Amino acid sequence: MRLPTLSLCWCIGLLTAVHAYTVPSNLASFYSKLAAQEQCNHTLKSGFGNGDTDYPTSADERRSLRTNPPPDDWSYCETDNMLYIHHNGGGLASMAIDVDGKRPKGDNPQDSQDGTAFEGILKRYNVSGVTDLDPYIHPYVVFGNQGTKKGYTTFHPRMYDIQPLSVMAVVCADKLIFGIWGDTNGDDDWPSIDSVGEASQAVGSACFGNAVNASYGHARDDVLFLAFKGAEAVPGPRGARWAATSYEEFETSIAGLGNRLLAQAG
Repeated sequence: MRLPTLSLCWCIGLLTAVHAYTVPSNLASFYSKLAAQEQCNHTLKSGFGNGDTDYPTSADERRSLRTNPPPDDWSYCETDNMLYIHHNGGGLASMAIDVDGKRPKGDNPQDSQDGTAFEGILKRYNVSGVTDLDPYIHPYVVFGNQGTKKGYTTFHPRMYDIQPLSVMAVVCADKLIFGIWGDTNGDDDWPSIDSVGEASQAVGSACFGNAVNASYGHARDDVLFLAFKGAEAVPGPRGARWAATSYEEFETSIAGLGNRLLAQAG
């Protein structure tokens, strides 16, 4: 399956309540086709769960999902020059909320870590005042699984030319936002958690507002995390406002590159 060429003009459909974009019809069609597939056409690695006990805040939704939870059978898949997460049997990714990285002083949510996977690369950018990603400002996606514990399933996107700190597209709640590949899933909670489908609080808030946080994620498997191959997807030290003081400022700085990547896809 090939992604239809996307016109750059759709990016002006900005939603004012949250800094996100309306999903153009051709991307919406592509999203629907991927979500409807029982198995993706090109599976790279399968057998992952979403692992976390993150559920929507609606009591009815929590009750329904606990009674009939989706099977733990997610895969990393490839289509053309892009990678994404697919739920076997039909569906895409869920979204747990990650708050790893540089947080405000005194902000220490449960299960948070001080560093992200590419902290060292970001430091080498030598951007004044920036030592790591801020989960409340930088819309990063947790993509890939790395660890050394026996039985833990790993997946390394870099083996498929997905570059650290590259731009990713996220389709969620009928919105399109642009983020970056900023962290990976680890084996620290293995074997209780072997998960895919996670993004920073900045992504979660842009998608679902106040309904998600470090304790409650989005459990429905209807989120498309789309990673782009190649060095051209990396904004580098000068192609993004790494020192931004808000999510809106940072996301705006990578939207142009995100548009170009979508337009060239397929």
